[in-house]
Amino acid sequence: MIKKYLKLSFKIIVTILVALVLKTLYLGGVFKTIINHNKGVTEHIYTNMAGTEDVALDSKNNLLYISSTNRWAITLKGENPLDGIYALDLTDSLNLSPKKMLTTYSGDFHPHGISVLQQEGSTYLFAVNHNKNGNFIEKFIYKNGTLMHLKSYSNRLMFSPNDVAAASKNTFYTTNDHGTKKGFSRVLEDYLQQSKSYVLYFDGQHYRPVIKDLQYANGVEISGDKKTLYVAESTGQKISVYAILDNGDVRLKHYINTHTGVDNITIDAQGAIWTAAHSKLLKFAGHAKDSTKFSPSEVLKIYQKPNGVYKTEQVYLNNGSEMSGSSVALKYKKFLFVGDVFAHKLLRIKLNK
Repeated sequence: MIKKYLKLSFKIIVTILVALVLKTLYLGGVFKTIINHNKGVTEHIYTNMAGTEDVALDSKNNLLYISSTNRWAITLKGENPLDGIYALDLTDSLNLSPKKMLTTYSGDFHPHGISVLQQEGSTYLFAVNHNKNGNFIEKFIYKNGTLMHLKSYSNRLMFSPNDVAAASKNTFYTTNDHGTKKGFSRVLEDYLQQSKSYVLYFDGQHYRPVIKDLQYANGVEISGDKKTLYVAESTGQKISVYAILDNGDVRLKHYINTHTGVDNITIDAQGAIWTAAHSKLLKFAGHAKDSTKFSPSEVLKIYQKPNGVYKTEQVYLNNGSEMSGSSVALKYKKFLFVGDVFAHKLLRIKLNK
């Protein structure tokens, strides 16, 4: 009788393990077929910046801010003169290379997610910063072509910030993409798609989680009217839409299943959601360790129809030969700018419509 139960238990364990492996392979995109597709024409590829992981539009000054960090660098020793915020002048020839912006920040600056805010006639830039001293949100104000550093924010709950969305000049949301700080438990969190990450809200004085139990919380963005918060979950493969309450808390309105590893989010002038994604998350993990291994890139446009239903449109899909590891897509007029997590690439695509 004991042997019978042991055999049954063994079969159950094996079945569960096989199911977990198949689920990981499926969500990792192993069974997906990639056929190159572009609803436009790639006009230009900017190559003077490493890891153009996030971009943000400064409509007041007609600038595209670009977050650039060399994530393939083995070590970060002191100041890295190439990392920083770059700006593309949208009123000039778009074929000119973006220029690294001057800043009064005096420490190591290796930006990740960024957010631009216009308030009281001023332009503010918030940037996630990872350096040897920890993880921070840096706040700048734009003056005469220079990013004037105003403040550094840090908190014990903000140990793995990925992106930031400024709600006001003193408040913001940030995604903490893992719930585990380090070690094998963090690996399990990724590969078992565990819901441990979260979104923090800073109300000007205190930090508090306002959304919990997320699967790799990545991009976060706020609508132009400041009433809606969008959060992307990479391993959860969805974008969630939340109503922002008066106290900064949020209420879930919609889930948008994307069936791909969504990264950063931007909102265009018409209110449509744009996101870049990793179609094959396991290939992206390999690409992160080896630049010679391609990882497919994808761009989605998501918009709400009059009946309230969200429609998803694939605008760009590439096997990695043109761009590996796309992380952000921003529409400006007839152009689409697509950034990359690791490589020295920022695409400019002229859309067909």
